[in-house]
Amino acid sequence: MNSSAIDRFACRRTEWASRSMTSNNLDRLSAIEHTLNIKISYYRDF
Repeated sequence: MNSSAIDRFACRRTEWASRSMTSNNLDRLSAIEHTLNIKISYYRDF
């Protein structure tokens, strides 16, 4: 492997890592929002 291929691989790996981190955080946020919506609608019924 020459250095440019290694650089490209490292770049792609960093991109993938940041993208997966972002999607994980978004999933967590949407799960929290979903839970909050359930609680809000639950309390609204009473």
